[in-house]
Amino acid sequence: MPPLSLEEITDILLKSAQIGSELCIAERSRCSLSFKPWDKTANLRVALASRIVTSADLAVQESVLKYLLDCGLQDFAIEAEEDTPFIRQFRGGSDAAKIFIDPIDGTLAYSLGCAHWDEVAAQSGFDEALRTQVRARTDSRMYGMVLGACVPGVGATAVCALPELGITYHALKGASFRNGVRFRYADSARPHLVAIGRRLLDPNGEASTPFAAARIPVRWFNGSSPGVLWHIFDGNCTGYANLSCGFDVQFAAIVAQSAGLLVTDRSGRSLSPPSAETIESVVFASSTEEKDEICGVMQQFP
Repeated sequence: MPPLSLEEITDILLKSAQIGSELCIAERSRCSLSFKPWDKTANLRVALASRIVTSADLAVQESVLKYLLDCGLQDFAIEAEEDTPFIRQFRGGSDAAKIFIDPIDGTLAYSLGCAHWDEVAAQSGFDEALRTQVRARTDSRMYGMVLGACVPGVGATAVCALPELGITYHALKGASFRNGVRFRYADSARPHLVAIGRRLLDPNGEASTPFAAARIPVRWFNGSSPGVLWHIFDGNCTGYANLSCGFDVQFAAIVAQSAGLLVTDRSGRSLSPPSAETIESVVFASSTEEKDEICGVMQQFP
């Protein structure tokens, strides 16, 4: 079988996202929830979001992996969020083309639409005040799915889906698409509003003092990387900032940059191609002035 082109790989990932999105919606009301072990001294908001897992995460990932195998991609390497059986059928080595899968990005937002979320979170040690705050601040539609591929010597492609909204963004060779239609970010003179990750909040989770001191209005974003894209492209935000970012954010960054946003780390440097390694920081901005303002504030965080 001859090597697949980046366009062919992208088409496979888009179909995978469709399959996975349909299963996300079908599983939401009936899936089970649990929390992975966590250090009780850790940032509770980060732990609540990062340690939750649902049976849907596993089912969706397996459905995507099966489709990739059916399409003949067994010689690719796989970087997946969960450890599921089909992973072991991929045999690509360290120098092979690699596919990345986050089956449910923003599992916290997804889980708020599942039965027994409050009961399971309480049993896992998260108090009522935190649970109430998170429910009030989290848009349960904003879970997503992130798929991407990196082909050595060729490039990368990214797919970011929002199942509840029926929106899929993707990027290929410097162009961005929404539901298959090419688009560019349009700055419609919206008021300056930056979505920030939970790691940038004060300990009480109610504000971010460094951003407030710089008079940059923010919204606590508690969703997914595709959700970040929606809030900038179709919502009311103009930028995004976060620390300690996995491959989900890195692939969303490809879509953001392809659509015309400025994308850097907090020192203003361009991002490297996506990898399984967590990157230290990320900034999306709709103007040079906004980028400089955000980067200046981000320097204040340890």
